[in-house]
Amino acid sequence: MQTSLRTIFLAALVVCSEPVLCADNAVIFDGYRRGIHSYSLVVAKQSGALRLERRDLLRNLWEPPIESHLPNAIADPKFALPGALKDFYAHFSAIQSTRFAGNAAVGLSGLGALYGRERRMSAEVEGKTIEANYWALRDGSSPMDLIIDDNDQLIAAIDVSQDQIMVRRGYENFTTVARWRKPGVSQPDYGIQTLEPQWVAADSGERLATLVYLPAGDAAGPFPTILVRTPYGISNLVERYQHHVMRGYALVLQAVKGTSYWDANPSEGD
Repeated sequence: MQTSLRTIFLAALVVCSEPVLCADNAVIFDGYRRGIHSYSLVVAKQSGALRLERRDLLRNLWEPPIESHLPNAIADPKFALPGALKDFYAHFSAIQSTRFAGNAAVGLSGLGALYGRERRMSAEVEGKTIEANYWALRDGSSPMDLIIDDNDQLIAAIDVSQDQIMVRRGYENFTTVARWRKPGVSQPDYGIQTLEPQWVAADSGERLATLVYLPAGDAAGPFPTILVRTPYGISNLVERYQHHVMRGYALVLQAVKGTSYWDANPSEGD
């Protein structure tokens, strides 16, 4: 099986002239959060083999890839996808076997997921105009929406609330990824430099815990700065805003007086 998987994935990483990639009908999906490329997932459609490669955004390094199969990945935390996309593995086989074209609503077999066709879409892919439909999950508090082309092929899975996009490579024009790439938008050209925790004195004398993150690499300050002040803890907040740092902004996270007791960086005072 190891030899078979290696053959599938090496072939899949060579992009063919058509959107479907090489061996075993394998396709590459790229994951983005607010336009930042954070992982790549190769799915072998026939065998269900998977290859996932993640990017450590704080260190700006790609981690070694890991391999599995669809049924095993559903409950494997190493393969967990962010936000509403956590349901992707469980839904993928049903998405493949469902006929979307010509319907106004579809249910994914055995999953209790009802999707409604919301709007028509078109975009340029390798010089050709591709037509597709946007499908919204009905009655979902954290929906994974879908973009499906007229051949019932999955283009993208989307967590709208967090701008989490997993899109078939080459089809980014169907998603917000294309808007993040437009001229005039700061591009994610930098790594992230984490400074030592700072203590900033308030007017009343108490010290406020402060975390500072700067663009790393070929970046020279002063930087435009985003300041976030909160009583709810700052220790794990960088992931929510790190895309700004990668686009050239400084990020300052500060805990106000009376910080939640569970945070590792509480400020002084009540």
